[in-house]
Amino acid sequence: MGRPVALVVCLACLALAALVGRAHAASAGAGLYVNQQPMPVVASTVDVDVRLGVAHGTVTQRFHNDRADAVEAIYVFPLPPGATVEAMTASFAGATVRGVIARRAEAAAAYQDAVGAGRASALTEVERPGVFTQSLAPVPAGGEVVITLRWRAALTRRDGTWELVHPLVVGPRYVPGAATGKPTHGAGTAVDTDRAPDASRLAPPTGAGAATPYKLTVALDDATAVASPTHPVGVATAGAGAAVTMADARGDREFVLRWQSRAAEQVRAIVEPAGGGAYVAVLVEPGAAAAPGARAARSWVVLIDRSPSLAGAAAATARLVARRLIDDLPAGDTAAIAALGQTPARPAPIDRAASHAIIDGLPVGSGDLTRALAQTLARVARDPAPEIVLITDGLVADDAAAIERAAAAGLRVHTIGIGAAPNRWLLGAIAARTGASAAVVASTDDVAAAVAAVVGSDRALPVSVDWRTPAVIDTERSASRVGSGGAALLVAVDPGGVPSGEVEIAIGPRKLRAKLERAPAAGLAATWAALRVERLYAHGDREAATQLALERGIVMPTTALIASTTRVDEPVRSVIAVPVPAPAGTRRDAVREEQLRGQLDVDDVGVGDNRTDRPAPPPTGGAVATGATQVDGDFSGDGGGSGGEAASAPPAIDAEDEDAAPTAYRAAMGSAESMDTLGRALERHFWVASLGLGVRLDERVPAAQLSIGRYWRLPRFYAVGLRLDLTGAPLDAEAFGAAGLASFTTANQLPVRLDAGVGLGWSDGWAAAWNAGLLFGRHGVGLALRASGLAGPGAHTLTLSLGAEAAF
Repeated sequence: MGRPVALVVCLACLALAALVGRAHAASAGAGLYVNQQPMPVVASTVDVDVRLGVAHGTVTQRFHNDRADAVEAIYVFPLPPGATVEAMTASFAGATVRGVIARRAEAAAAYQDAVGAGRASALTEVERPGVFTQSLAPVPAGGEVVITLRWRAALTRRDGTWELVHPLVVGPRYVPGAATGKPTHGAGTAVDTDRAPDASRLAPPTGAGAATPYKLTVALDDATAVASPTHPVGVATAGAGAAVTMADARGDREFVLRWQSRAAEQVRAIVEPAGGGAYVAVLVEPGAAAAPGARAARSWVVLIDRSPSLAGAAAATARLVARRLIDDLPAGDTAAIAALGQTPARPAPIDRAASHAIIDGLPVGSGDLTRALAQTLARVARDPAPEIVLITDGLVADDAAAIERAAAAGLRVHTIGIGAAPNRWLLGAIAARTGASAAVVASTDDVAAAVAAVVGSDRALPVSVDWRTPAVIDTERSASRVGSGGAALLVAVDPGGVPSGEVEIAIGPRKLRAKLERAPAAGLAATWAALRVERLYAHGDREAATQLALERGIVMPTTALIASTTRVDEPVRSVIAVPVPAPAGTRRDAVREEQLRGQLDVDDVGVGDNRTDRPAPPPTGGAVATGATQVDGDFSGDGGGSGGEAASAPPAIDAEDEDAAPTAYRAAMGSAESMDTLGRALERHFWVASLGLGVRLDERVPAAQLSIGRYWRLPRFYAVGLRLDLTGAPLDAEAFGAAGLASFTTANQLPVRLDAGVGLGWSDGWAAAWNAGLLFGRHGVGLALRASGLAGPGAHTLTLSLGAEAAF
């Protein structure tokens, strides 16, 4: 029976692999990809109205088709960090259709149906906060389609200066992990991987001649000293505010606009009637306070991202930021410096000259920010626990994992963004999750302010409002703490009426008061909903966030806007991913080479590997460990010196060492890091299914086994679960057996996995059950050799089988 059994086993393996490998339907649309032919955005016009610290924006995108046939266009575009889209309209050949909100899967299916039926349709989805995908079809030959989106975003104020950031291009992200081998979810140039399963939706094609021209107008309600560090702008006074214009023919960097309120310190409170109640809001703008006279000494570890894609201007900016940070740290503080992925030394008293030399000589490392950050944070000396300063562009595709690993370390991780199109949302989220500060350097003039934000981060104070009426409920806020010269917006609901009078605001020990003023059509209802959806989603209550987003028309990761006409046109046969320019200063060849080189083992990144042209010289005249970096023993710092003895850094803390790694971080390595079973990354909960053919050894008859299990990850590389085994032996008197088992399995990056389980079974009687398996394979599917049996008064069986097994 050898050949028939082998044939059946092969067929079972193919069927199971096909079942597990079935990809989620892509909302990028159907059709052929035609050599990445361009579908340029002829014009993107953005109109922004800033009121009470919130930007209310409208972006109009014009798609033009130069081809001889109608096409479907897929465009990945940015909006301000944290912006929420709340309305969409699409104009197809004079027919304007308004988008409706729906759950994302439903909206994607409706869009696919409409495009397949030849109806004009548009779909707006969010991939990451600030990164959106616009799909539309058809764009007629020689014609245009116009998409209009309405969005809003809460703005930030630092050191008395407000800032509006509008990215013009989505920066290329490093995609970590192994390719899934499945059909891609999007129309981008990257493949989906086990660690970034939607990477293809975040990687629009780039070209040397690609451009996404923008025109922006910004109306400010209260502004003076208006300027932009990134673009030439036109500024005209408009009452107490200003009107700003900007044009960018290429669209290869972010637009940053800054201004100050006319009052150095103020509190504004408004009421917007709504139905039988009202929404009330308070914007707190404290003045810049003098620095406290006495402060406790702090310990710092400065981590610099040395990805190959950050070579050039970004690398120079990172060095400039790090030098300024070391120079501005107060006397008594201690610091250490490392390239991301290295093992930092224990922070020591600051030797500025030696620290500058170390900064200039840091080695080039990996683009895998998430893994490098996890490795370095696991090895930070914790006595005392230092504060981390991460200098990077944050351009990685597995954003959520990067945030979780930073939070799992139990340290404050301050972030300073660099580059022309940094991932501001990721950097801000890391800082928020760890109770730290975030800043971005848009130009070299921003270096001092960014460093001051980090050094002065301990001065932020809690902010609260006494609404003076018990009917006001459900307060949402843009920030729970406010620093010197910062701002916080608080929005609440009064379901019982329209409040009046005064409110009292507490900023730490300070008390301020403001009079409530009526402001119809202020948009507070939408601002409140956007803040609440963001908070609910961030805290894991995704269903509540989704329900509110559906009620208020907000696009979030689980919802989308869909617009479709009833008119039937000729179905499109081509899908074009709109090319975008590479961010200014980005070396496109370096990004491609880094991605092709694949994941670099950051354990091996040291000064001895990938040396720069200027290795860090040892400091002289003092302890070598001053601000230095110990890189797995490769940088000992014993290069001599006129005086003193080289101080050795503490041994590296290995993330895999149960005794050395901090307990909190050790536990998180099992929960935040994707578990890799048979080379395929899995979530915290996963399924395992197997099908095998073999023999009942106790009766010497053919047998078949079907097994399915549900597993939960443990720290490190293990999992436990519940498993159901079914055994059939049609030529035996006891033809059928079943067993429920508690199972323990290994889950690692090797092509071999072991599992074993015990439980209770039945085969013409109850008996104790056991199961043991050995699995060989990759990418979630493998060949399983499994032994199982029953032992007890009611049954005695022993089955050996060979077949296919998959984890998903």
